[in-house]
Amino acid sequence: MTTTTGITVLDDIEIRLKAIELKGLKSSPNQLSSGIPQTTQFAHYPIDKATIQHLGSLGFVFSERESPSSNLSTMFFGTRCWKFDRSHPPAIELSAEVHLSMSIRRRGVVMIAKTRSSSHISPLGDNDVHFHLFRALVEMDPSKVSKLPVASKLAQSEEGFIVVSFEELGLAGLREISSLFTDFHGGNGSVHQLGRTQAVFTPLPCETHFGARARYVPEADHARLLARWKTQLENYRESLRI
Repeated sequence: MTTTTGITVLDDIEIRLKAIELKGLKSSPNQLSSGIPQTTQFAHYPIDKATIQHLGSLGFVFSERESPSSNLSTMFFGTRCWKFDRSHPPAIELSAEVHLSMSIRRRGVVMIAKTRSSSHISPLGDNDVHFHLFRALVEMDPSKVSKLPVASKLAQSEEGFIVVSFEELGLAGLREISSLFTDFHGGNGSVHQLGRTQAVFTPLPCETHFGARARYVPEADHARLLARWKTQLENYRESLRI
């Protein structure tokens, strides 16, 4: 989070981290090292006899009909399959995860039910398959997620995702700074171009370098930011008359 003379500006990473903390989750170390808290892992389920039996009753069928030398087993769900390497130490495990993404349309951080295995060698498939497996694992052993209401809420959801609203995060009315600047310049191309330089406006309305992260401003600071840009533009135009 950055604060420019009383105006709060957050990027999407900071907002996702707020959602992770609010729901009692932890970011994956690998994701944090890359700078993007995309996935948070919270429970492991070994593929043992009990797991195979439980998942089988829900349509996830395990098969080892590969050649004996291949060390492969396959989990089928309808027409989709997931291949595992049985030689991968120490044991095959499924892990239930929560995948996060920002959504301005849904006005919050979307948490999507995901699963993965440390030893799979082929992708599981679309979100619907992930959700069915996620739900099956959570319901198989609720004690693993007893301290994480978000996991149970995801398992009970209809579509495999929930939205942590900006209001819930204390960021009601959050808007992308570039969207606010569009309101400010009202289609004036000259002002829009000034927003792409670093000579007139702070905070900078339009990031121009490749890979720049989206930045957001809470509603409480919208009017103050627009007023500041107005003053900065007037000062710039006045400087041209000198």
